[in-house]
Amino acid sequence: MTQIQKGPEDLKLVTLNLVYYATGWITGKVDPVTGYLTGDGIAEFVVQDMQKIIDFRVNLTNLGYKNPASSDYFESGIGKLLQNGEADLAIEYLYLTSPRVKIASPLHPIIMDGLFALFIQPESSIVRNIYLDPLPPSIWVFWLVALFTISSGRILIRSQKNGSFEKLRNVIPKIFADSLFVTVTTASLKDMYLGNATTEFEDGFDQKSFGPVGVT
Repeated sequence: MTQIQKGPEDLKLVTLNLVYYATGWITGKVDPVTGYLTGDGIAEFVVQDMQKIIDFRVNLTNLGYKNPASSDYFESGIGKLLQNGEADLAIEYLYLTSPRVKIASPLHPIIMDGLFALFIQPESSIVRNIYLDPLPPSIWVFWLVALFTISSGRILIRSQKNGSFEKLRNVIPKIFADSLFVTVTTASLKDMYLGNATTEFEDGFDQKSFGPVGVT
């Protein structure tokens, strides 16, 4: 890209030489009418976005097959074409190293490593696009109270539907009444026993012979 020395406004309607290798998985072609690159690959999308913004045209050239591990792939390949002006843009799939950036990037030595990285977007089903901040304690308390209230209401409504609510309403007074009866009866028997014991003791009978007979 060292041959592109003009600003974006100077590249409008200008035709640039775009080169790539067959190993770069480029499937798009150049539209003969608009001069825009077609295709559905990530590299094609990047070039298409650049063309839409700047409005330049491209000539696409396939450089054939090259082993990405060999020096011919970049140093004496695409890198050389960019350096001597035979190519203006290049699409390649490789690691950016300092020697390669030094050959092709006008930003060297400001940027010594990679210029930028592109990552293919994973499927939406495995990507979490919504991130929530931790909720404050007050929200958790409100949520728990609301959950308890809703659950209690559902239980009462369900009980009304199957009749168990009416049974429960009838049983509660009975339980309360039985408890009151037992309390009163026990207290009365206790008073009666103490009263009898005092009377017998005053009459000269042996108090030990008296006991709470029949009272449990």
